[in-house]
Amino acid sequence: MNIEANKHLSWDSDLQSDFENFTGLKVKCNVLASKLSTFRIGGPIQYLIEPEQPQELVSALKWLRSN
Repeated sequence: MNIEANKHLSWDSDLQSDFENFTGLKVKCNVLASKLSTFRIGGPIQYLIEPEQPQELVSALKWLRSN
């Protein structure tokens, strides 16, 4: 699926479940960047994944490119 830069991707529970099943990664929604940064600044992150291994990131990118 190609997404133009000016369009928002609609992320529903089925899409999230498909991503999590494919990658093994949990998607966190609406996380404050301030809780993750050293200086405790930053606004909301719409969708966050935290891969621990390079292969997890590769899986996420493969899924994102194919969907």
